[in-house]
Amino acid sequence: MKRIWMPLTLLLAAGILCSSCLGNEDEEYTYYDDTAITSFSLGTLKCYRHLLTKDGRDSIVTTNVTGSNYKFYIDQEQRKIFNPDSLPYGTDVTKVLCSITTKNAGTLVIKHPQNDSIMYYTSSDSIDFSVPRTFYVTSQSGRYFRSYEVHVNAHQEIANDMVWKQFTAEEGLAAMQQAPLIERMEIPSWEGEELDSDASLLPTEDITVTHFPLRTNSDVEQIVVVGNRSLVDYPDDTLAVVWSKIMETGATTHPHSWIYHNTTGVRYPLPRLKSLTTVYYDERILALGIQPDGTLSNLYVSRDGGITWKVDENYTLPEGMTASERVTMEVDQNNYLWITTDDNAVWRGRVNRLGWDNQQTVFTRQ
Repeated sequence: MKRIWMPLTLLLAAGILCSSCLGNEDEEYTYYDDTAITSFSLGTLKCYRHLLTKDGRDSIVTTNVTGSNYKFYIDQEQRKIFNPDSLPYGTDVTKVLCSITTKNAGTLVIKHPQNDSIMYYTSSDSIDFSVPRTFYVTSQSGRYFRSYEVHVNAHQEIANDMVWKQFTAEEGLAAMQQAPLIERMEIPSWEGEELDSDASLLPTEDITVTHFPLRTNSDVEQIVVVGNRSLVDYPDDTLAVVWSKIMETGATTHPHSWIYHNTTGVRYPLPRLKSLTTVYYDERILALGIQPDGTLSNLYVSRDGGITWKVDENYTLPEGMTASERVTMEVDQNNYLWITTDDNAVWRGRVNRLGWDNQQTVFTRQ
């Protein structure tokens, strides 16, 4: 009986509404049978972020999210409505004002999330979208209705947080062997290469190479070589040396010389680090190594192709990661960063937002 109660209730309600509007018997009215939800959008929502004050206390910051900036897709065949681009982490979806348009002014009602009761939709009443909600739209004639399941998706992770997982040595090495690691470029031999500066500035140890396509031209790559000169020959060196080169990969290519990145006047150079390792990750270069005191350095980030290097709070190492002699970094095709330290300890991390494109849309939790 419960299965037919809802449709009958909807049709009877629509019939009463239609009959109450007949008025003068001499007037002719046309009532349409087709029915659908044709548009769906959100109003302004509240977003709550937890922050730490300078003295270490928890603080909640409230901001507004413009819901109309998040487009909702209406799948008329599956009768589902959802936003492919999820709302920011911390958005309150329990009290949401939404604007819904129906075809031919069809009557719209919403089902209670926990029972079969229904209520008329009004744009001035907030709706709890923390769970999927069911809407029913009845045709103007009162003869037909359609149901829609509405999902308001919000991220359950902070976009720029970097989440790490530690493996045992055996598990980590096995996992790395299974990961689709991005292939590294070989260290240049420098023989026959054209240099724009003296060859004495070339690195001779702890050399690491990254390469990546230019944003302006996918057929052109930049190669960045980072390393150190020998302390025996250059005992005063406190900075790493960086060289870069443009390499064309299209049908027509031209030779280019290696360019030395002079650190004179550079405010944020890369310090000299033992066991230097670099990767291209999230459209920037990350560098890591062992400091002169034998401890693991921070992650250094370069957004300008190796000219300047800064410590960035969005790229942080996990607590408990240590190294005193050796450290390596690799990146796989799923945007995971792999770090191996002394005794083959293996860590895997990823910035949350770099994993969203590799996953299917996740609806709000039921």
